[in-house]
Amino acid sequence: MFALLDIGSNSVRLGLFEKENCIEKILQTTRLGEGLHQTGMLSAESVNRTLAAMREFITEARERGASQIFAYATEAVRRAENGKDFLLKAQETLGITVDLLSGETEAEAGFTGAVAGDGAILDIGGASTEIAVKKNGAFIYRKSIPVGCVVLKNACGEDSEKLQAYCAEKAKAFLDAPVENLTGIGGTATTIAALAVEMKKYDGAKITGTFISAEKLRSVREFLKEASIEARVNAGVPKGRADLIYGGAVWLCAIVEELSLLGYIASDADNLEGYARMLVKKGVAE
Repeated sequence: MFALLDIGSNSVRLGLFEKENCIEKILQTTRLGEGLHQTGMLSAESVNRTLAAMREFITEARERGASQIFAYATEAVRRAENGKDFLLKAQETLGITVDLLSGETEAEAGFTGAVAGDGAILDIGGASTEIAVKKNGAFIYRKSIPVGCVVLKNACGEDSEKLQAYCAEKAKAFLDAPVENLTGIGGTATTIAALAVEMKKYDGAKITGTFISAEKLRSVREFLKEASIEARVNAGVPKGRADLIYGGAVWLCAIVEELSLLGYIASDADNLEGYARMLVKKGVAE
């Protein structure tokens, strides 16, 4: 068994794997990307929270019998002026090497985790969004842009007009994506899917493969617009995502509308599973 840490802009996740099979996923919200929009830096507080979560997960992984521990980081660390300092601190204090993924590699990992064969994925994270498209067994499109739920909160708060305008403009970056059927991965897409089907206790296995129409997506967006944080949590939104999910819904709607799609298919499997498969394929994890 091996363990994999996903160090995202909003959360750190631990995945436990037997070869390519994910046994369990555990999440802690640490907000590594908090304030990055304003300062260009990872704050000392967010770095400490993230390293503490990583330390807990490493300990748990070892206690659970993981013989290897891997880690990767994404947009917050890519973008931050002190991103390399974070990687060095993780190495020095935790004894773990963190692979800093490029946007294209992150998109490829998300696709590999969620889709078998050809298709397209959309991965909305805390500080970036990726679309990857595969046709005839080869990637024909991979793009990552620095917009995600934490970025949206920093830039617009929950101002509906600001969010709508900001997201409509940023979504144009994906106008060249050759997408017909879209699989949505990551916490935003799966949380919105769970809200759409009124799933108050999240079940990844049940949400995977669920089609969310554009009309239903807009309905969830409007619910979130009016709902308080408490009402969102009562509807099933995790506490660590409740203040971000409205911006995420506006952003997801903007992309679906920009690409003239009928909706999206949700998948609980994502870049965590995809990166694990890439490690196994390379023969470095088992």
